Amino acid sequence: MSQDEADMWRSSFENANADLANAQAQRDNAQAELANLQVAYDDALTERDMSQDEADMWRSSFENANTDLTNAQSELDSKNSQLNSLQIQYDDALMQASMSQDEVDMWRSSFENANADLANTQSQLDNAQAELSNLQGRLDAIPAKATYGWSESSGDSITIEFDQSITANQGDDLSSLISNNSLTVYVDGQQLDSADIRYVATPAPHITDHRLLDLSYDGAEKIQIAPVGFSSAGFDFNQALNNNSFRLRVDGIERNDLIQSIDSVANAYGEGIEVTLIAGAADAFSNAGDIQVMFDGMNRANGSWVEGFSQNLQLNSNAPAGTAPAPVGMGTLIIGLADNATLKSNQTVFVTYNGGELRDSSNNFVESFTQVVQNTSSLANDLTNPTISGSPSINPDGNSFQLKFSEDISKDSLTSFDTNQFKLFVDGVEQTASSFSIDPSQFAGPVGDPGAPAADAPINELTVQINGSTIEVGQNVLLSYAINDPNGSTGITDTSGNNLANFTYQLDNFSAKDYTAPEGWTDPTNGNFIRFGFSENVAHFSD
Repeated sequence: MSQDEADMWRSSFENANADLANAQAQRDNAQAELANLQVAYDDALTERDMSQDEADMWRSSFENANTDLTNAQSELDSKNSQLNSLQIQYDDALMQASMSQDEVDMWRSSFENANADLANTQSQLDNAQAELSNLQGRLDAIPAKATYGWSESSGDSITIEFDQSITANQGDDLSSLISNNSLTVYVDGQQLDSADIRYVATPAPHITDHRLLDLSYDGAEKIQIAPVGFSSAGFDFNQALNNNSFRLRVDGIERNDLIQSIDSVANAYGEGIEVTLIAGAADAFSNAGDIQVMFDGMNRANGSWVEGFSQNLQLNSNAPAGTAPAPVGMGTLIIGLADNATLKSNQTVFVTYNGGELRDSSNNFVESFTQVVQNTSSLANDLTNPTISGSPSINPDGNSFQLKFSEDISKDSLTSFDTNQFKLFVDGVEQTASSFSIDPSQFAGPVGDPGAPAADAPINELTVQINGSTIEVGQNVLLSYAINDPNGSTGITDTSGNNLANFTYQLDNFSAKDYTAPEGWTDPTNGNFIRFGFSENVAHFSD
C-alpha cells in the first residue's frame, strides 16, 4: 500500500468516524428534546381537559419519535462496531504492507457501505427531528390557561397565575381589560365596577420577587420600587431605614451608607417607594457586579404588616457567576383594588375573562376562564350596619345638628351623600327638601397638611348644616333618615361599605337662638301697682 493510499484510507476512516459522532450528538439532542416534550405533554394532560382521541394522538406521536430514535441509535451502534472492525483490519493490512487490488476493492466497498449506512442513519435522525418539531408545534398551539388565583393578606390585590407567559393583545394597556369589560372581579357575588380597580398589570420582565411589580434605577441617585399593594399610610420610612429593615447590598457587602433617605412616590399603581442615594453612589455602583435591594418587612403604626422583598439589579456585564433567579414576570396577572374594595376575610372571590385581549408567548389568545381566588385577606369582614350613638342634638347656632356614629364612617360616602335622605320636622312641620348640606372643610387635615385625612379616613362625628329657618330655643325637633337606594351608593356607610341603619330621633335642642317676641299680660292687683307677666324671661335695660 502506497503512502497516498494509506493517507486516503486514514482520511476515509476519520470522516466516517466524524459523521458517526455527529449523528450520535444529534440523536442525543433529539432524545433530550423528546424528554422535554414528554414533560410538557404530561403537564398539558394534567392541567387541561383532554379527550381520549387527543391523548391517543399525543401518545402515538411520542411513540413514533421514540421508535425513530431507537432505530437510529441501533444503526449507529452497529456502524460504530463495523468501523471499529474495519479499523483493525486496515491496521493489520497496513502492518503487512501489501494489499492486492481485490483487497483494495473490498476495503473500498466496505467503507462505501458503512458511509451509506451512516447516511441512512442520518435520515432516520432527520425524521425523528421532524417529528419532534411537529410535536413542539402542537404544544405551542395550546393557549395559555389560568391555573390559580390568590389574594394578598392585605386584601388590596389579586394575583392570577397562568401556565405560560402572557401579554396584552398588540401591546394594549392591560387596564383596557377593565374598561372594555373583558376582565371582571366578583366579591360575594357582586361585580366590582371600574372605579373599584386601581390597576391591572404584570410584573416587569426582570422582576424575580412576586411581591414586586417593578424596581428601577435611574443611573444616578434614585431607585424606585413598586411593591404590590403598597400604601404609605402609617408606614414609618425613617424607622425602616434606621433599624436596618431596609437595606442595600453591593457585591454582597452591606452599604446602607449609600442611602440618603427613603420616602413614598406616586406611580402607575398608586404608591411606591423612592430611595434617594448619596452623591457618590453612582461611582460605587459603576463597577458593581450585583446590587441587591432588600426590605425585611415591618409593622405599620396600626399593627398591620408590610410585606418584605428582595430584588437584584444586574447593572454591569461583570456580574458574579451563578444562575440568576427566574423572573416571576409575565406568567402572572395582578389586579390592584381600590381602598373601598379591599378584600375582607372569608369573602368569596372569583375573576372572569371573556377572551380576545390577552395572548401567550406563542401568540395564541388566552382562553376565556372563570378562576376562583383563594382569599387570604387577614382583614376582618365587617358586616354590621353602623348606628347613631348617644343623643343627636341641635347645635347652639340653631343652624346645624350633630350626629355621632357607633363606628368609623367613610369620608367618601359623605361626599357623595344624598342629603334628601334626611327629613327634619320642626314643631310638626317638615322642613323644605334639599335644605341640608355637609361642609367638607370639617374633614380637612391639620394646617399645612391638606391631604389628611386620606380619602377614606375614619370619621365618627358629623355636623350637618340646616339651610332653612334657624331653629330656636324650645322648638320641638324630630330627625329621620332612610336610605333611598339600599343597593346603591347614595347613603352613609362605614369604612367597610355597610349602610348606616335607618333611624328616627327626637333631637335634643341646644339652640341659643330666640327670634320670637315674648307675650305679655297683666295680673289683677289691689290697685296700688300693675303686675306684668311674660311668656319667657325678659331682660331689663335701664336708662
